[in-house]
Amino acid sequence: MSIRVTGGSLGGRFIHSPEGRDTRPTSAISRQAIFNILRDVDGAKVLDLFAGSGIVSVEFLSHGAERAILVDKGRAAIQLLHRNLREMGLQGQAEVIGNDVTKFLHAGHALQGSFDFIYADPPFTQEYPDLRPFLAWLAPQGTAIFEMPTRQLPAWSSEAQSVRKYGESSLAFFAAQSVAPNC
Repeated sequence: MSIRVTGGSLGGRFIHSPEGRDTRPTSAISRQAIFNILRDVDGAKVLDLFAGSGIVSVEFLSHGAERAILVDKGRAAIQLLHRNLREMGLQGQAEVIGNDVTKFLHAGHALQGSFDFIYADPPFTQEYPDLRPFLAWLAPQGTAIFEMPTRQLPAWSSEAQSVRKYGESSLAFFAAQSVAPNC
């Protein structure tokens, strides 16, 4: 299956998506909404958690972000991420990290304050993880966008600056000033 890049310098091109139901790529409507809301991502550093196909990072880079780090633990996803980045000519702007997001959190404390944007889209087939500790990784004016199941928003989603609903998925926007729980 292919996914179309919705905008920016790579708009209209396609990337590959993993086969099967293990990965649920972010919809084109949600991706367009993200960039309509954020507007300017030029020169940004992006962290993409549960990266899957990498479509969100490709969109960020297509819209002018400088660098993206993509994290996923799935072997097939990691291979596909490398393929998609190579085919889009983005290898020099992106780094793929094969790791469980929770383990990556505990190993990456040196990354605190490093990212202008953090995007996370965990599988909806399990309990939604508490991603608030990643808010400490945002630069002072940074924004985190967590894609959540509309029907089962986690209780802590009420701490978001805003939550926008797009069918079965909702986008929760958190500012860097949000207080993350100690972990």
